[in-house]
Amino acid sequence: MIATKPNAVLFDLLTALIDSWTLWDRVAGSVHDGRRWRAAYLKLTYAQGEYVPYEVLVREAAESVGLSPELADRLVERYPELTPWPDVEEVLGGLQGRIPLGVVTNCSETLGTLAVARTGHCVHYDGHRRTRRILQTASPTLPACSRRA
Repeated sequence: MIATKPNAVLFDLLTALIDSWTLWDRVAGSVHDGRRWRAAYLKLTYAQGEYVPYEVLVREAAESVGLSPELADRLVERYPELTPWPDVEEVLGGLQGRIPLGVVTNCSETLGTLAVARTGHCVHYDGHRRTRRILQTASPTLPACSRRA
């Protein structure tokens, strides 16, 4: 088998790069409620055929586990509190400039852009509507980042 260099590295934004779980827990008021809410959200997300806006699914998930649907609004408001996982700086720093980096996510473009900025690195992000295009055309010709996010 011949090993080939990948054309790009794509990360799941809200799981691989950002510790979004802790924010969900804090907004819900406890780890128990945060994890139930997040699990319900993931179940709803994976069951969708067509794209459904992130905020809608987050709200529906809260209601489905007996939490206030207003928690969805609080989660969105608190996105600036998101933090990258401890090793993100080292991993992205080691890859930056060597291979195109990108993220995939199903949150809104506004929230995705905010979360990407929290990594401290310039990572290619086109928003949820163009994720398929990123996956299909990932190559060394992806637009280069001219600044840190």
